[in-house]
Parts: sequence; C-alpha cells; structure tokens
Amino acid sequence: MGLLQKVSNSGAVSEKQEDTAAQKIPVQKKSNSVGLLKKSLIISNEDLQADKLDFFEFIQLYNINLCSVLKPSGSDKSYIAVNCIGLDADSICLSVSSNDFWNGLIKLENELYTFTDSDNSILPLYQFFSKTVKEKLNTLYALKRSDETIVLFCTTQDFEKSFIINDIKNLNCDFSSAKAYSPEKSKYENSKSYYLYQADFSKAIDSFTASKCNSENSSQIKKAIYLNTFYELLQNFPEPSFISMNSGSIIKIAWCVENEIPLEVISNHFRFNISYIFNEQSNQLSIQSKGKAASYSELKDFLDENRVF
Repeated sequence: MGLLQKVSNSGAVSEKQEDTAAQKIPVQKKSNSVGLLKKSLIISNEDLQADKLDFFEFIQLYNINLCSVLKPSGSDKSYIAVNCIGLDADSICLSVSSNDFWNGLIKLENELYTFTDSDNSILPLYQFFSKTVKEKLNTLYALKRSDETIVLFCTTQDFEKSFIINDIKNLNCDFSSAKAYSPEKSKYENSKSYYLYQADFSKAIDSFTASKCNSENSSQIKKAIYLNTFYELLQNFPEPSFISMNSGSIIKIAWCVENEIPLEVISNHFRFNISYIFNEQSNQLSIQSKGKAASYSELKDFLDENRVF
C-alpha cells in the first residue's frame, strides 16, 4: 500500500510493495506448532477444535507467498482449487487436474514432497499456473493428507519439516469455519478513526469465469478467486484495520487512518493492487465509500452484515 501510505500520512497501512503475484508476506516467526496467532484472532466457530490451524494463520506462520488447497470433486474425483493465495485467476482456472495425475506424483499420504527447477521435477506442475506465476516459481512443496486434500505451496523461509507436516495435517481448509477477521472492542478503542469501504468483485469474477472457465467448474472457480482476493486484501489491511468477506462477492473494509482518502485514489489503487489477479477485468471492480464509524457498534454492524466469515 505504498501509494496510500504517502497519501494518508498514517502508519496504520501496510507498506506492501506494489508488484504482481507471489510477494513475500511479513510474518511472526514460528516457534513450534499450531495456534501461535490465535490470541490476536476471534474464532467464528466456538466448536472449532483448538488444534486446528486457520488457512491465513498457516500463510503467515510460514511466510508462504503462494498456496493452493486442492480437493477432489465430481464423479471422476478430479481435483480443483478450493482455497488459495498468491495466484491469479488464470492459475485458479488451470487448477482442475486428474486424480490419476496426483496419485502418480504423490504416492504417500502425509509426506512432504519437494519439486524444483534445478532437477526439472517441477515441470509437471507448471501446467497449473499462468505464465506470470510460472516465471516466479523455482520450488514447490506438496503434501497429500489422508482425507485426499492436497496442499501445494512455496516459501523462501526455512522450516522444520515435522512441524509443517503436522500443521498441514491439522490445517482447517473449510473456509466456512475460518476465523472472523474483525476487531475486538479493546483494539477499536485504542485505535484512530475508521473509514468504511465496500468493494464489489462480482462483475470482475463473473466476467473472467464466463470467458475463461468451463461452466461445470465455474461455481467453485468463482469461490476460489473470491477467497484469493480476500486474502490478498487481508495482507494489505493489517490490524488495526479490518476487513470482512460477505456474500455476493463483497469485501468490506474498515480502514484505520487519520484522514479520509479520496475515493478515486482508493479505487485506482485497488484496481492496480488486484490487477495481477483479474488482468483487464480489474476495471470492473466497484468501490463505495460507506462513511465513518462513530462507534464500535457501528463498526461491528458494518463488518458483520451478510458476513461469510
């Protein structure tokens, strides 16, 4: 958010470089196993098992710049992305793959496989990524869980193999049971003004899937693109700012800054920041200003309306 950082003169905004896909994400260092970030997040489902690791927690803990969670679907059990970050929409559309392919590549469950360009082992995986993303890849890690879920990711951070295997085994891949990324009252009271914005991605997503994706998979592809976009924005609006994912491809943002930013500047920046995901469809993004939160109650009401998580 370098551009808006200068405009707002506020330290509340991330200084994420304005670049294309697969940037490194600032993280807290991991000490041993799951749940390191749970103190800073509200659990949306109280029955969620304590040892489950949320998808975005996993991304942060291991400084992951690209991750795709694949699950089998349909009568032929073909794989498709159900949750992801760091991908463009083209790569998400290319995620559809056969069960036979993965059975031949990953023979053992709960074992971490490494694929690199140095020995050409990564070559079979290039088919699932656009040219833009593929050019950034030199190492990919993959693990197939006992529930047939495949987690494909890359990171430049060193990690303990046994820890990451354990965390992937306990990774919560169901977005409907994810954490609610919303503010606690104490954080709101200690923060500055909150300006409210609503971003509608429905036209951009619909336009892309109509032109690029098989209609049989379009519903799941749309959901994965939406999630990928949400996590991209979640990186750009760290606490004390907050965002929520709402029904109908809507993302709501409560931006903690001292002074309101002109809507035109914000709209242009949003389109630039997600251009690597949607390409020319980025121009179909709609941004609305929803005023300013005068109280914690107003902030919560805004974020919670039609919340997905």
